[in-house]
Amino acid sequence: MYIYIFRRILLLIPTMLLVTLIVFLMTRLIPGDIIDVMISEMSAGGGSGFTSREALEKKLGLDQPLHIQYGKWLGNILFHGNLGEPLLARQSVSQMIGERIGVTLELTGMSILISLLISLPIGIYSAIRQDSVGDYLTRSLGIIFVSVPPFWTATMIMVYPAIYWGWAPSMELARFSEDALGHMGQILLPAVVLGMAISGLTMRMTRTMMLEVLRQDYIRTAWSKGLRERLVVIRHAVKNAMIPVLTLVALQVPTLIGGAVIIEEIFVLPGIGQLLVDAVTRREYPIVSGVAVVFGAVVIITNLITDISYSWLDPRVHYQ
Repeated sequence: MYIYIFRRILLLIPTMLLVTLIVFLMTRLIPGDIIDVMISEMSAGGGSGFTSREALEKKLGLDQPLHIQYGKWLGNILFHGNLGEPLLARQSVSQMIGERIGVTLELTGMSILISLLISLPIGIYSAIRQDSVGDYLTRSLGIIFVSVPPFWTATMIMVYPAIYWGWAPSMELARFSEDALGHMGQILLPAVVLGMAISGLTMRMTRTMMLEVLRQDYIRTAWSKGLRERLVVIRHAVKNAMIPVLTLVALQVPTLIGGAVIIEEIFVLPGIGQLLVDAVTRREYPIVSGVAVVFGAVVIITNLITDISYSWLDPRVHYQ
């Protein structure tokens, strides 16, 4: 087990290097650049200074070849733990992400928890009561969750209560240290929206795997011994059905992070998603690259933790 974990950690190094290269090149392919934004702002404000493109590119270091820019950026990450310096903002990218990543992790973590609390009980019930009225209702509910995009649900929550009841979520996030309940309450609503969006697939996968496990010989043996239904389902069936479900949840993490970007913008949450949207709008390459690298690292580490957890769920899984 420890040798396997060590090998996987070593494999993270070339994977992350590839991620940094792809992220760096893709951000440079975004139409337009920050020079256009700066010249436009200077022209609109009637300001003076570095108004020529060549002077601005030299000042910001964008006149150098891409491989030199990439080498400097990667060197800052590897040797200084710095994700770069924004072209306009005064704080470093690491500081900006550090101030906002807590909100995004809270949102994604709570969304996954809500998704599991919704999908696992319903999926298990649907498999146990196959082809019953409750099964058909829960399957329809899963299809609805999959079909309705979270940004639409979030928009409806922001618009309709404000129109008809004069209620809208707070536009300023309370600090956890000052008002813990208020803080969690503000995170809960967007987390429910995201959790519902990803619970549909998890619900259907849970039902499918439970049906497969319930047809196994060892489950029939447990029934023949006269064990209670709850004991058979919880102790013998659920744990063995969870490996594909856990894999699906891990695969949904990138989708969840992408959804969090939009949800944070709709609910005005000061997370990484809102920072990313602002950076893309202003063509702040270092911020976009830094956020993408952090998201990539979260996904890779999540997959590593998921692979390691397989041996806990199924003792037949051994790593060498």
